[in-house]
Amino acid sequence: DDNGCYSLEGAVYGVYASYGNAYNDTDRIASISTDANGYGRAAGLARGTYYVKELTAPKGFKADKGIYTAVINSATVATRLNVRDEPGADPLEIVVRKKDADGDIYLNGAKFVVKYYDVQMDTDPAESGKTPKRTWYLVTGEGNNYSGAADLNVKNLDPSKASDEFYMTPAGNPTIPYGTITVREYEAPEGYITDDTVYTFKITADLNSTPTVDILNRRTVTNRKIKQPFAIKKYGRYPDGDIPLSGAGFMAAPVSVLNTDEEGNYIWDESKAVILTPDGEKELITDESGYALSVSLDYGRYLVHETTVPAHFLPCEDFIVEINTASAEPKEYTRYDEYNPPELGTSAADGDTGNSQGKVGEKASIIDRVRYKNLVVGKEYTIKGILIDKSTGKPFTDGGKEITAEKTFTAAAASGSIDMEYTFSSKSLAGKELVVFEALYYEGTEIAAHNDLEDEEQTVKYPDDEVNTGDGTPVTAAAVFMLLAGAGIMLLRKETR
Repeated sequence: DDNGCYSLEGAVYGVYASYGNAYNDTDRIASISTDANGYGRAAGLARGTYYVKELTAPKGFKADKGIYTAVINSATVATRLNVRDEPGADPLEIVVRKKDADGDIYLNGAKFVVKYYDVQMDTDPAESGKTPKRTWYLVTGEGNNYSGAADLNVKNLDPSKASDEFYMTPAGNPTIPYGTITVREYEAPEGYITDDTVYTFKITADLNSTPTVDILNRRTVTNRKIKQPFAIKKYGRYPDGDIPLSGAGFMAAPVSVLNTDEEGNYIWDESKAVILTPDGEKELITDESGYALSVSLDYGRYLVHETTVPAHFLPCEDFIVEINTASAEPKEYTRYDEYNPPELGTSAADGDTGNSQGKVGEKASIIDRVRYKNLVVGKEYTIKGILIDKSTGKPFTDGGKEITAEKTFTAAAASGSIDMEYTFSSKSLAGKELVVFEALYYEGTEIAAHNDLEDEEQTVKYPDDEVNTGDGTPVTAAAVFMLLAGAGIMLLRKETR
């Protein structure tokens, strides 16, 4: 096949008078060297039986270990002895290996182009203008007792490419002659980066013994997994605009390990979450600018779930992050949490009457039941209230002091109520109305208030010109006249002339 890595010239044979001498290479009678056509001769041998053994194989061939018998019966007719050397070759094998924190992973589906050159070089022969003699396209798969392998076998050829015929051994097995092969990946398995490096391997032999190709048999090419970080820009959505939202926490889990509901939606499972931060944490928290950046994640699709929701916001819906590009630049996702403002409602009542009718006297009180909702369970809140004179819209004062109340509590539920008590003297309130204003504070900031001068439920009324019947019930002057008349008592007034 005109392969420069092989030659018939240079084979050396010894000629011996006995089998034992041939075996031990002792008492050699003659030596025969072959020419470029593989022909050699020894002259001047007497009639008789001789034993012939190959001492040195020609270039590219394995030494023949057999001992052959030649019988010379004539001084004028040459005795012909035909011998055959087996050409050296390499049963090529490719193993693609990916190393990561989990150890060695052998990958199926890697596609390689293998080119054979009939020269021996340490560098890619193509760079020196050489043309490959044959080219094969292989796909790694299961075989040879491990995965991620592709040997010279028809079943491993890429059907989408046109490969040349294999070189075959006399036994009919595919092989590669001595020379140089190059191996280059042209398509990586899904989720991995194609390694376009050209790997060069010499197929060589030790001319005095068996070929040394065994040490080059296993070509190992490492693939690098596709990795990329992702980033979240988080905003709080208020009625009057959006602002960056700090303190929002997120976790992510590969969708491949999550269950789905009847409608095919992924079900969040915190136990499947992956590490997202450089210090090994699984929760990613947004900073003051509402930004959070993950570490690089392996190729795949991830369900991202908001695990820590800032106070008084509703969490955003779960969303999918898809890692399919090898890049240090993050994929960015913008998400919004809707503002969920706390709300207050109040019901004020006189401490004595238990209703909205107040009692004029030295000592009086108002109990205001404050109802709240949309609080965060476990968070601490403070309610502050003040009594307002409805006629002036200004704080009511008793002895020059505004009447206020304050309570701090930890929300046991998102909705509930708390009673606020105000004590004061109501002697100056005949004919007036007091309205209770309440405000809710979180971390020192007012987040809700109920301040409506016209809200009857916040209002306690104090009637004018009260008379007490003795049972605590105030009555007006008109009522007194009716009671006296009913008792049969008539009041007369005497006027003098």
